[in-house]
Parts: sequence; structure tokens; C-alpha cells
Amino acid sequence: MDIEVKKMRILNALIERAGAQELVDVGTEVLQNPLFVSDPGIKIITRSNREDVDDVLWTETMKKGYADKKYVQEVRRQGDMAKIYNSDAPVLSQYSFSANRYLAARIRDKSNVIGHIVVIEAWRPFQAGDEYLLATLCKAMALELIRDPQSMMQAVRYFSLFCDLLDQKIQTAEELRERTFSADIAFPENMSVAVIRQASEHTGISQYYVRQALDAAIPGLLSIVRGEEVILLCGQGKDAGKSVLQKLREATAAYNLKIGVSRNFSDIIRLARYYSQAQESIRLAQYRPPAANISFYNDVYVYHLLSALAPAKRLLDFCDPLLLKLAAYDREFQTEYMLDIESYLNSGRRIKQAAEARHIHKNTMYYRLTRIGELLELDLADEEKCFALQLSFMILRLQTEQDADQPFWNISQN
Repeated sequence: MDIEVKKMRILNALIERAGAQELVDVGTEVLQNPLFVSDPGIKIITRSNREDVDDVLWTETMKKGYADKKYVQEVRRQGDMAKIYNSDAPVLSQYSFSANRYLAARIRDKSNVIGHIVVIEAWRPFQAGDEYLLATLCKAMALELIRDPQSMMQAVRYFSLFCDLLDQKIQTAEELRERTFSADIAFPENMSVAVIRQASEHTGISQYYVRQALDAAIPGLLSIVRGEEVILLCGQGKDAGKSVLQKLREATAAYNLKIGVSRNFSDIIRLARYYSQAQESIRLAQYRPPAANISFYNDVYVYHLLSALAPAKRLLDFCDPLLLKLAAYDREFQTEYMLDIESYLNSGRRIKQAAEARHIHKNTMYYRLTRIGELLELDLADEEKCFALQLSFMILRLQTEQDADQPFWNISQN
């Protein structure tokens, strides 16, 4: 088959939009050797649908779905990884672990390298024109991959590693070590997960732009875009944690965004658990007044616990009767004592901060709290009683999720 005819077969597969696997199948046929497509983290994207490949790299890589650390080490040590990723020209190499030679070239979207293709000299010797055909296949594969909006993330070497951790596909420490080595990444010893979403469908700003702005504001930040979310790891060193979160606040202040932050953790293999915490932080932020664009799981985890235990209607049975009595008083006399005492409890029982939250003078707040104490025959210095009231407020806030058309305190003792 003439080389230009082979090239046209590759281009026709691209034009017909049959997908990446069809491009690989055509590439396998015209090059007459097995090949695989890998992302920058050395995870296999797709490969030739053939099993008759006598090659140790192929056998072990296809079994695992990613290249073993020992193979990656030798490729890097020989300088071939840098050669492949710094030029469009295919690189021909041979290594101690195999009798076969390898022909590899990068897949590039403008200046972003989104992966590479490796052809193994397993069925027939490489021939003149193979490098030209591989370069053509790489260009076609780039056009195929960028049809998926998520392909912009393929250039991030740890993207597939993050996704597999979030999907709980990595279960062992050994696999994690190999994947982190291949992705050339080191995770912080202590970290938290932050999830960023648009606060409104009409924000008019892309998540990719938000990630780019964060990368510029916080160098070294590990972040990806997945679906409608920006997901990032915030290092929580002795002083780093506060500085990163402060920079996060500053970098996102101009945008209408919702941000949830998990608890701190140290074992990256449990990323999915803490990612879920960050997501819950966004969902539950509405129940912790005043609502803020950044919500921390440590501030809302009790709401998470309560919402998991029982439906909101059932939870009302556990509300402190004193709170129900105060709600009835508010309804009858048009007062806002419920909001006053909630602000007091949420501020750590500090009158000045509670007054500021309610936009009243601290003396007014002191009077209202005294009045509440008299009405309920309540000692606000009683730790257990204050805890019971605060827990009851959390239950009432959750109740508004089912009864959003009424104020959260608009309940009765029935």
C-alpha cells in the first residue's frame, strides 16, 4: 500500500468521526504493528485490539492500564521522555527490558501535550515512512481527542490519576506509588480538598478560566476541571494552609462562585471521601447563616449527620420544646428572638459578635437575650442547654429544605 494511501486512510477515519479506537485500528493496520495511546500520566487511553503481541512492556502495561514504574524510569533515564514531549518528531528507541524497538511521538493541541502514541516493532521491522505515518496519526488523534471538552485536561499530567482516585479505582499503595511516579507528582503531607462551582447558570465564566486564574494566583496548586467543578488540593502545612485558603478567597472574590472545603487529611488514596465532604459543604452552606461563598465541612458536618439520620420531618421530634415555645412567641408578637438567640449561639455566645451579625447595638442584644431567658426560664450559661438549642436550630434549618416557602422558625409544637 502506497504511503499516501495509508495517510488517506488515517485522515478518512478522522473525517468519519468514528472515534479514537477506529483511529488506533486503522493506525495498527497501516503501520502493521501494535500501538497504544497514553496520557501524560502514562495511563492507557486506548490500544490495538490484538493480543498476539510478544512484548513485556505491552503485556504488563495492558494488564495494569498504566506503565510500570521500572519501565518509566528507564525511559526517563535514557532521556527519551523529554525528547518525545519536546518535539513533534517521532523518537526511535530500544531498552534493556525488551528485544523490540519502540517508535513514539507526542499528541499535541497547540502548545499543550495531551498524550503520546507508542508503536512496538513486534510484527514486522519498522520501514521508511513509518515515522511520517505516526506523525500523521498523532495529529489526527489530537483532533479526535479535543472534540471532547474535557480533553483540555489531558494536558495535565495528573488528571487521570486524580480521576481514578475520585472514582476509587486505585485501591493499593503500590499502585498509587507507581501512578504518582509516572505522573511525576508529589502530594502534600497534609491537605484538604476544595470544590468550586458556579453559583448561577448565568455567571458567564468558564471553569477552565477559573482554574487558570487560580493557577496564576497560587503557584504549584494541584487542580483539575471535571464536569462543572474545579477540584483542587490545598496544602495544609504549618502556615501554608491559611495562606492558600486566603489566596483562594482573594482569587475568587470577583466571581459568583460557591466553594466547599473538606477537612484536612494526609492519605491521598482517600481523596474520594474528602471530595464528598467538599461537595456536602456547598450543599449545606445554606443552613449556616450568614451564607458565605466559602463553606468549610467542619462548620456544617452536624447538618450532614442530621440529614443522613432521618427525614427533616422526623428530626423535628428532637427539637428542644423551649425553641418551639420561642417560635410561637415570635409568631404572636412579631419579634425575632429566634434569630437573635441563633446568632448568639453561632457566635460562640459572644454578645458583640452576635449584635454585629444582627446589625443591632450590643446593649440591644443584651436586652433581648435577657428577655429570652425570662420568657423561657432559661440560663444561657448552661452549656448543655445551649448545645441542645443549637442542635435544634440545625434541625430547623434542614427543615426549610422541604418547607422553603416559610421562615425556618415558622413551626408549631404539634
